[in-house]
Amino acid sequence: MKSALAFDNTLATMPVAPSDVSILILDDNQFDRKRIRRMFESIGSGFHLSEVESLDALSLNLDSKDFDVVLIDFQLPQGDGLEALAQIQKHERNHSAATVMIAGDDQSKVAVRAMKNGCQDYIPKDALSPQTLHTLVLSAIAAAEARPSELADMKQRLDTLMSLLKHHHVSALQPKISSIIQELRSLRTRVYQPHSPLGHELASIEKRCLGLWASLEEVDAIVLNASKEVGPD
Repeated sequence: MKSALAFDNTLATMPVAPSDVSILILDDNQFDRKRIRRMFESIGSGFHLSEVESLDALSLNLDSKDFDVVLIDFQLPQGDGLEALAQIQKHERNHSAATVMIAGDDQSKVAVRAMKNGCQDYIPKDALSPQTLHTLVLSAIAAAEARPSELADMKQRLDTLMSLLKHHHVSALQPKISSIIQELRSLRTRVYQPHSPLGHELASIEKRCLGLWASLEEVDAIVLNASKEVGPD
């Protein structure tokens, strides 16, 4: 067991949290909520804690106050932590709050699902300590603050990709296909004879070119719709 002096030295070397960090604890177990509260109190001031025990209570608290971080217990009496995560992300007031999923031991699948769904971090309950909570809160806040710039970068890359698709694949190919169609029509006029298989083959090639043209127009429409969905910067 770590001595009191060693523990004090550990806390002294930990990064300083931003002042007035508002944290919401979602856990149906009163003992676990009190345990987490004691851990934060042992770290020091600057953390303002609120507690809820259900998804319904979560909704009411999200409506009433701005939170920097929400600690989410995965196991809830009604629903689970992923439902809570979705509720937070869709909330008008607190959608940008950092989120940390807390679950029982050996819940790697929960961790993967939580991170895939946009949770900033994950920790097993048996790994909770003042040090880990302090680190989690700081890293989750930093990750949440970085998210808008990451989304902006993703939008820029998507815009570039759509531009390349439009100009180098759609716009570049359509004139070439148009030229081929014109040549086919000219050739068919000169060589076509009644019941000639060559004339029918040329007509078939022209039809396939027209189908390719239609496909490019569909791609063009998809690019345009995607641009509208991404929206302005």
